Amino acid sequence: GSPTPAAAAGDYGDREPYETMADFAKELRLVFENARKYNARFRDTPASRGHQIINAVDVLAPHLEDALFALAFDAYERVKYDRVLVEWNRQVEEKHRAETRRVENERAEMRRVAEHKIHEAARKNKTATRKDRVRILRGLSVAGVLSLDVLTHDDDDDEEDDDEKKDEVERGD
Repeated sequence: GSPTPAAAAGDYGDREPYETMADFAKELRLVFENARKYNARFRDTPASRGHQIINAVDVLAPHLEDALFALAFDAYERVKYDRVLVEWNRQVEEKHRAETRRVENERAEMRRVAEHKIHEAARKNKTATRKDRVRILRGLSVAGVLSLDVLTHDDDDDEEDDDEKKDEVERGD
């Protein structure tokens, strides 16, 4: 039999065929080298299969390095493209996180300002009872819940949902 690399025989065992492009190139060069060595004796026997193989090796060998370079360059371009895509996705995710933080901060500030205004109004109205202040604060909760829903939903929910939330807040649920 002829000396054949593991790849030519299809014997990889439990491993991937090649760890790196360099391993692939090394093994492909070995296939050409072995084909040339083993079939050199048939160079002068035109009717033999070995003669056809040695002629094929003679024709293809000069193009082997160019083909390996093209293959390696293509792999490099794919890796570069993947890196660009990963970086793009990272930037998009970061922009999304920043926008989410901005909206959350804006909502918190709006609630703080509204609570402050209600407390100030209750403080100025010395005749207001505790029950009135609680009702005002509950009203804020309803307004806060409804305004947050407006900010977070693209579609208009049923008015029934708004009424249910208002009832829950007024009951203290």
